[in-house]
Order: sequence, then structure tokens, then C-alpha cells
Amino acid sequence: MVTVNHNKNQAGDKTFANFASIVPLPGKLPAPDATNEPVYYELDMGFGDAFLALPEWQQNIIKDSREYKKANPESSSTSAPDDDMGIPF
Repeated sequence: MVTVNHNKNQAGDKTFANFASIVPLPGKLPAPDATNEPVYYELDMGFGDAFLALPEWQQNIIKDSREYKKANPESSSTSAPDDDMGIPF
């Protein structure tokens, strides 16, 4: 179970969601089924099925990460490859 606090910045023009606490479910309360199929991905896995299973917005976050840019210095944007298959090589 997660408790989230919504706090405004000092200027009062932005609201941030901050985790206040994370606790396990009580013993007899069953966990709900997952809404989406779980996907496991690490950058070392390359850009195969696991990467392509992620939504485009998550792929873009990965491509914008320092780790990705360090491993792929020639890639500087989140635009899709020019080929029709979306394969980055």
C-alpha cells in the first residue's frame, strides 16, 4: 500500500506527488491482479522484444538517460530509426 502526498512548490504554481510511505499488504488481504503484463528490461539486454514491449514514452525515457547516452554516444535524440522495422541497427 502506498501513501502519496501532493505538495505545492513555494511559488504555489506546481504540485508534486511525493511518496510518504510504502507498506506491505496486511496478511489476509490478497494482492490484486496486474493490469498490464509485467515486463523486465535492463539496458544490457539491448533493444529486442523486452525493449519493444515497453510503451514509446518509456522507451524515450530510457533513450534520454545518461546510461543510454554513455553506452550509445552516437545517439543523441529519441526519434525513431528511419527504417520500417524500428530496428536500431
